[in-house]
Amino acid sequence: KKILIVDDDAGASSEINVSMGGTVEAVTVDVTIRHTYRGDLEIILIHPDGTQAQLQAPTSDSGNDIVKSYTTRDFNAKDAAGTWSLWVIDHANQDVGWIESWTLKLNSDEAPPAVDLSSARRRASWRTRLARVRRGGLEHVIAANVDLAVIGGQLS
Repeated sequence: KKILIVDDDAGASSEINVSMGGTVEAVTVDVTIRHTYRGDLEIILIHPDGTQAQLQAPTSDSGNDIVKSYTTRDFNAKDAAGTWSLWVIDHANQDVGWIESWTLKLNSDEAPPAVDLSSARRRASWRTRLARVRRGGLEHVIAANVDLAVIGGQLS
């Protein structure tokens, strides 16, 4: 489902619900946004408690579309549970676009959460640290990634 980005400061938002908690270390957001002047756009990730992290500020870039990965530690030590929002604001008139898809990746030392992926083209993943081993002065981390997606009504 495409989410239209309105040509005003209200913008557009999309949500992903994470139903089980865990302490966040870092968050990575992959976005695919279609727009005819990407420099008009500001992208903000909103934690369930209302804390915001600006992923991209408006620029003078006149190119089309944003297909990019952003990583932030602005939510470090916060609980993962709740509804996360991606807010895209179009700060100029004339050019139009939409949020095509986005992925929320939560990195944590804890077990992966249950994730509500009821809306098509929504994705979530969780990185969990299984063990930390020290050998020869080096620290080795054994981790697992869990990736879930609903595309066209099918869980993959």
